[in-house]
Amino acid sequence: VSPGETKGCSLPCNYATPVETLQTDLVQVALKTNLGVVFFTASLPLYRLFVPDGLLDKDQYHKIWRTIETEQCADITDLAIDDINKIRLKLEANKIFFVASRSVSDEDFLYMTAKTIDGSLFLIELGFQGNTCKLCTKTEAPQLVPLLAQSIQLILS
Repeated sequence: VSPGETKGCSLPCNYATPVETLQTDLVQVALKTNLGVVFFTASLPLYRLFVPDGLLDKDQYHKIWRTIETEQCADITDLAIDDINKIRLKLEANKIFFVASRSVSDEDFLYMTAKTIDGSLFLIELGFQGNTCKLCTKTEAPQLVPLLAQSIQLILS
């Protein structure tokens, strides 16, 4: 890369710490070049760590939902998309998988699942009203729910 020039690339990601111990979306990066080693931090949204086998069927979803006691909720505001089908497709394109949907009064709900590379599973209920969304999640890794909410906000912004 010449000075002032930019290039895109993909690098394999190797993680030494379980995803469930993450507390921020910042990761430490070391880049070795012929000029030496450069250290910096970069943003790595949680959804980038989701795997393609995170889909559950309705029965599995209900069974697991009943076994996890704690439910955490967060509000996601200023959605750029207000079409529920487009929202679903955008989430699925980022490995947040559709399980079911329903409408109650003027609110639409999507039930979805996601799983990280180390197996942390998220059961997700998204309630949409206008351009706001209420996220309710059950997981064995509750410390990751703020990062999940941040990821959904990024995807739908």
